[in-house]
Amino acid sequence: MSRTKFEGKVTTNHYGTMYESIDEFTRSAIDLLKRKVESDPDRDHKALDAGCAFGYLTKRLLLEIGSNLHVIANDIGGDMLDKLRDELMELKMSQRVQVCDGPYLRLQIDAESLDAIFALRVVHFLTGDGIRESFERFYKWLRPSGILVISSATPMSYVFGNRGAQFIEMFKENEKIMREWPGECHNLHEFIECEQIARELPNEMTYSLLEQFLRESTRVGFHVYKCGYIDRDSFLNEANKSTNRDSFCLVLVKDIFAA
Repeated sequence: MSRTKFEGKVTTNHYGTMYESIDEFTRSAIDLLKRKVESDPDRDHKALDAGCAFGYLTKRLLLEIGSNLHVIANDIGGDMLDKLRDELMELKMSQRVQVCDGPYLRLQIDAESLDAIFALRVVHFLTGDGIRESFERFYKWLRPSGILVISSATPMSYVFGNRGAQFIEMFKENEKIMREWPGECHNLHEFIECEQIARELPNEMTYSLLEQFLRESTRVGFHVYKCGYIDRDSFLNEANKSTNRDSFCLVLVKDIFAA
């Protein structure tokens, strides 16, 4: 099976694809953050783009929200970040971005110092324990009324191709034996039909259900602003139409506030 073309960039660190588009949930979070920044123009605001890849979202945030937003752009992969630095220099935005290479869980970020965190299609590269730690760290790092946007692939992901039924079977078997993270997989490549897609992904990932992320968000104290499955058909090309259960996104706030 050959890999069909995506409207995005395959990351150079073998952690999937960066889509050059904004889904409806991320769009609502950007608008929310923009209103938040505009309502308090006398201080600098800060956002984290965790797993930024080539920095598409980082640049969108800087362009849309204004000069008093600063972004921490983080990923594993120096070459992608080097390209981002060059682009930011050309756009005269480099003073507003701190580019950090390495796992985001190792970042040294002060408690209650961030206004927003965007963790789009990145936490599924961790184990279940790593996902849980991510929610805890994100909650700690955000200011009161801070915004978290977090998305993940599901067990219905397109990446499995015709082997999707085998992965679902494994997932259900793990549910039967009460595994807390039934989609945590340490031999992922065995379930991926397309060899090229397998080469673009690590062999260990955790595919979750929306309900599992709702559980974790509630456990640490987040409130749900918006959540649901992403309409990937709106930005995948015709050859890659999905079931619209491929991935989901949550927009969460640390405290309830007027939108």
